[in-house]
Amino acid sequence: MASITAFPDSNGYTKSFSLEETSELLEFFEEYGFVVIRNIIDSQSQIEETIDEIWSLLRVLNPKIDKNDSSTWDNKYWPIQMGLKDGGFISHMSDVATKMCWENRQHPNVVRLFQILLKHDDLWVRYDRYGMMRPTKGIAFKQNDNDGSVIFEDRPEWRSKPNWLHWDQNPWKYPDFIGVQGLLALSDTNPNTGGFHCVPGFTHRFKQWSIDNEKEHKSRGGLVNVPENDSIRNEVKQIHVQKGSFIVWDSRLPHGNFPNESDQFRIVQYITFDPAKEDDKRELTSRIDAFHMRTLSSKADEQLAGFPEPQLTELGEKIVGLRRAQLKKPDDVDPNKYVIIYYSGGHGAAVDFPKATGLQRIGSSIYQNGGVIAAVCHGPAMFTNLKVNNELLIKGKKVRTFHTSGEKLMMPTDRLKEHNLLLMEDLLRGLGADWQVIALENL
Repeated sequence: MASITAFPDSNGYTKSFSLEETSELLEFFEEYGFVVIRNIIDSQSQIEETIDEIWSLLRVLNPKIDKNDSSTWDNKYWPIQMGLKDGGFISHMSDVATKMCWENRQHPNVVRLFQILLKHDDLWVRYDRYGMMRPTKGIAFKQNDNDGSVIFEDRPEWRSKPNWLHWDQNPWKYPDFIGVQGLLALSDTNPNTGGFHCVPGFTHRFKQWSIDNEKEHKSRGGLVNVPENDSIRNEVKQIHVQKGSFIVWDSRLPHGNFPNESDQFRIVQYITFDPAKEDDKRELTSRIDAFHMRTLSSKADEQLAGFPEPQLTELGEKIVGLRRAQLKKPDDVDPNKYVIIYYSGGHGAAVDFPKATGLQRIGSSIYQNGGVIAAVCHGPAMFTNLKVNNELLIKGKKVRTFHTSGEKLMMPTDRLKEHNLLLMEDLLRGLGADWQVIALENL
């Protein structure tokens, strides 16, 4: 009988490589479309801290969840990600900027692996999520709190989809190689625990498959499911790994998760990198804004009070894009070299700009030198304390910004108050600006 495990070693795990076996792991990856790197994170404490962080985040999503009480793992409490309830993903985990998820993303071994596979030294990390599959068989439930007795029961309704096989790369839009995906195993996996499965070697047939199936199955979506009656499904193999290992796969590889049939949790962190886009200033700005907004949102969320904030290393700053941007501190900028300054930003700017004395100094100097000050979105929050000769620059100036009624439509008043966000019309009127209504004929 053929093994359901792909390339099993003597311990039943899928064949793996050390990070130092560069040529061997590359050869395997190019042949089969995936590769396992063992001990990419060899610190047991780092793995345990990550798992503790996940449980803490689960309690943020639902305070009833208790790691030590299996009755709280039920579907009515468990925060399954909308639209992906069958995949073992946890909702909203990609929105949290907490310590351990960044410790793992910026780990030198993790970054080095993607540098090897993508053949690029300069990489940007995607902001991805955690995944956790609940146990479904032989689960211990407390029967009596007084004597500590338990009863063992199955929960088949907690299982994920049994035959989930898909691509995150649309074969008809992108028939050639465009990138890789990856996950860090935070628990050991075997045929019973649930885990990652794929069709080894299918990358070499991906383009032809898209041609052969264009008429019957072509779709426009980013996620494409392998048809239920496709013979590809007969070639699926499970990838079993030890915790601390990393699985990377070519996005052309049909893949998915198989369900947990054990009494243990299957836990992972999805981590993926792409080559940095050196000349795409818009994406760079978007990435940096996204990082700061996630961090800002985490700080503003009372439920996350007490969570350790991420501490980026120099490598961490590079994979976010902070180092690549070669951003200067305001105190290092000579305003005499510029004739215009443009303040822009989302809601975070409304919080940060009134306190940004360095940026206010630059704007004031440029204006006094005959230059131009411009602002958009919530950038006008900069005028809160921007002065020339000790007078507010904005006073008496004609301005056009978001109007208060429009902002309240976009975000409920309680959310605005919760995050202490400024409303542009109210702010500028309060500063003495001549706030102008935009005539419809000028739109």
